[in-house]
Amino acid sequence: MREEIHWRQADTDGGAALRESEARLRAVVSAIDQGYCMCELVLDDDGQPVDYRFLETNPLFEAATGLVDAPGRTALELVPDLEAHWLETYANVALGGGSLSFEQESDAMGRRFDVFATAVEPRGRFVLVFSDVTERRAAEAAMRESENRFQNMADSAPVMIWVTDADGTCTYLSQRWYDFTGQTPETGLGLGWLE
Repeated sequence: MREEIHWRQADTDGGAALRESEARLRAVVSAIDQGYCMCELVLDDDGQPVDYRFLETNPLFEAATGLVDAPGRTALELVPDLEAHWLETYANVALGGGSLSFEQESDAMGRRFDVFATAVEPRGRFVLVFSDVTERRAAEAAMRESENRFQNMADSAPVMIWVTDADGTCTYLSQRWYDFTGQTPETGLGLGWLE
């Protein structure tokens, strides 16, 4: 069960405290190092979600999405080929009243996002806090590919190959090492290779 946090402040000065609270919140949203937006679902005559409209964005929204002047415009207006799963996911959050964290790629936008979505009042609205993780995921994939190439080369070489860090802990042993010594990854990696 999600715990609700309620912000209360006495209104003894004709709304000044509320204005100060809103200003503080806007300052925080503008300063975070992630994209932010508040959206509302666009419903058809039968009450079914067909799109969502951006209501607010922070300065990093544009850099993270590539979408310019989004407030007041809809997602499909800005990205006509946007995948249906985005609307489905956000409609489930906005209408279901929950929160969700996920990572998803958008081919239409050419980006991958790490997203936190949560419903806000009134019903049908939701807030997103997100990061564009496209470059990070591409770098991780390139690193895995490089490691795979190294391992294939090392395992095919006619010599034993090993990799250790500065304190002598072994992080890689080639297949030739295992064939020659009879060790396994469980017994050879770490400091076991010294046996």
